[in-house]
Amino acid sequence: MSKTKKHRKAMKRARMEARKITPMKLLRLALKTLLFAVVIASLITVMLLLGVAVVEERWFQLLFMAVCYVIAFPFVFSEFRA
Repeated sequence: MSKTKKHRKAMKRARMEARKITPMKLLRLALKTLLFAVVIASLITVMLLLGVAVVEERWFQLLFMAVCYVIAFPFVFSEFRA
């Protein structure tokens, strides 16, 4: 077996190992998701306290959460990428 093929096989095995779901990965995912929710809720609360009128609209809050989630997605799911 050539060195390149062995290397490819080892890399594939490492990727598969990194994608396995374990209880610790699920716990870290839950904690990161909770942290994300607390940060977003805090930001919305601060903007409300500062008197930003558009923040009171439900559509803005949902749009704001969606944009923040898209930005934070790589961080939140970094456990499951190889």
